[in-house]
Amino acid sequence: MRKRKMKWILMICCLICTMLFCVTVNAKTKVTGPEVVAIGNKKYMTLKQAVKAVKKGQTITYLQDDCYEEAVVLDKNTSYTIDFKNVQTFSLKDALLGKIIVKKGTVTVKNGKDTSFEVGPGGKLIMQKGKFGSLKNSGTTILKGAEVKGIWNADGTLDSQNATVTGNMTVAGGKTIINKGTYKIYFGLKVQGGTVLLKGGHYLNKAEAVNSYANGKVIISGGTYEGMVRNSAQMTIEGGTLNHGIVNSTNTAGKLLIKGGVIKANGYALSCGGKGATDITGGTFVSKCGAPIMITDMKQTGHVSIKKAVLRTKPGYERGAMWVPKKNNENIYISKENILFYGTSRLICE
Repeated sequence: MRKRKMKWILMICCLICTMLFCVTVNAKTKVTGPEVVAIGNKKYMTLKQAVKAVKKGQTITYLQDDCYEEAVVLDKNTSYTIDFKNVQTFSLKDALLGKIIVKKGTVTVKNGKDTSFEVGPGGKLIMQKGKFGSLKNSGTTILKGAEVKGIWNADGTLDSQNATVTGNMTVAGGKTIINKGTYKIYFGLKVQGGTVLLKGGHYLNKAEAVNSYANGKVIISGGTYEGMVRNSAQMTIEGGTLNHGIVNSTNTAGKLLIKGGVIKANGYALSCGGKGATDITGGTFVSKCGAPIMITDMKQTGHVSIKKAVLRTKPGYERGAMWVPKKNNENIYISKENILFYGTSRLICE
C-alpha cells in the first residue's frame, strides 16, 4: 500500500515538473514566421518592419517569397533600395491585394518578379531591371530597364528612360515622357488627358499605336510606330517613323500639326478634313498604292493647310499624290510651290 502511494506521489511530481517546464518555455519563446527580408546581416519578418528600420542609402534584400493579403504601404521619407532577388511577393486571393504603395520617400526597386506598385502624390519610385506587375502612378516614377505589365499614369510624372511595357497603357493626366524602349501594348497607348512626349521607343501594336482623345496632348519627336496613330484632341508630329499612317478625326475638332517625320501607309498616309484642324509645315508622306494625303469634305470650322511637304506615291499612280474634295475647299490651303512629289505627274486630284 505504501509503495503504491509513493508511486502516485512520484507521478504527480513528474507531471507538475513537466507542466512548469512547458509554461517556462512558452513564456520565453515567441512564435514567429520566417524571416523574409534583410538589411545587411539584420533580418526582418516583414517588409514593413525593414522599412521602419532602414536608413538613407541602405538596401533591403529579399531572402524568400513573401505572401500577404493586403497592400504594403511605404511611407518613410528617405531614399532606399529594395532588391527582390527575383523572388515573388503575391496574394493567394488577388495579385492587386499584394501590391506595394509608395506614399513617401524615394524607393528604388530591382530584380522584381510580378510585384505591382502604386505611387502616391508624395512618393517617388525608380524601377530598374526586373519583371514587375502593374503600375499606377500619381507621383513620380522613373523606368530604367524595367519590364512592366500595364501602366496607368493618373496624375503624376512618368519618365520612361528605357522600358518594356506589355498589357494596357493609359495616360489620364500629368506628364509622360518616353525616351526609349519596347511597348507591346494591347490596344495602343491611350492618351485621354495630360501631356505625353514621345521622343523614342518602338510601338509594336499593328492595329493602333497611339490614340489621343478627350483632353490629351501628344508630341511625337521620335520613335517607330507599327500601328495607326489617331488624334481627336491635340497632337504635334516633329519626327519619328509612322508605318501605318495617321488619322486626324473628321468628326471632332482635333488639332494636328505636322512639322516633320516620315508617315507611311499602304493606302492614305494621312487622312484629315471634316471638323478637324490640320496644319502641315513639313514631313514626308509615303503611300505604296494610293494618294499619300486624303482630305475629306470640310465641315464647320475645320481646315487643312499644307505649306510644305514631300509626297511619295507609287510610280505612275494615276490618281495623283493628294485627294482633295470638290466642295467646301475654301477652308483648304495648299502651297503647291513648296510641295515636292515623287512617283506621279499629278499633284492634286479631285
